[in-house]
Amino acid sequence: MSERIGEKERFLQEMIRRIATGELASGTKLPTESELAEEYGIAKTNIHLGIKELERLGFVQVVPRHAVYIADMHESLTLDGVNATFRYVDGLPNRAVASALLELREMMAFGVMRWMTRHPDRAHMDQLRQCCTALEQAAAVGGTEAVYPPLLDFMRVFYHEAGNDIFPLLIRSFSDTMMKSVSYMARFADPVEMAAVYRSVLQHVDAGDVFAAMDVWAAWNTRLSVFLLEANFPL
Repeated sequence: MSERIGEKERFLQEMIRRIATGELASGTKLPTESELAEEYGIAKTNIHLGIKELERLGFVQVVPRHAVYIADMHESLTLDGVNATFRYVDGLPNRAVASALLELREMMAFGVMRWMTRHPDRAHMDQLRQCCTALEQAAAVGGTEAVYPPLLDFMRVFYHEAGNDIFPLLIRSFSDTMMKSVSYMARFADPVEMAAVYRSVLQHVDAGDVFAAMDVWAAWNTRLSVFLLEANFPL
């Protein structure tokens, strides 16, 4: 994020970071708005607006005329809240949310593969093969700057150009989350292995064997999940 942000944004950034990392646990009672204003050096009006936004996102529960409490993220966090977590927190959020998102990524990919095998589209497959070739060439160079653009292109074409109107809608619904996940993959995953996985998936889909394609993707997603959750983000 830019360093020049407004008071409300600064308050949101700090509160979401503290909640997502577990520093503020579910059920914790927050100080009053006046006390928070003094603690953060922020106008009380912006504290009030920030709390309303935190409530909308599912991070806090406001009990009128009583207090504000940290909410249970499993029960109340909205899709906008998930996006906000990835937007404001430098790293993955708590392990449960991160693990669930990685599983969601796998389920969405399976949906696209099933659609592709049931509704073959030569133009879509040709686009994906071109994207995969670009990713393979970037993998040979290595480095985030080389890998990120073709990886992003592959994901965009994979979900957005499949011909199903729902897949783009789902991706747009948590765009911050998806962008952050792609950036993690470009930074930390083995680009050669990643390119090989996507090439194998395309070959299986092209042959009409969706289950083989899903097996390849699932094995890759499991390795990626373990690496992200255990090696680089021990939250």
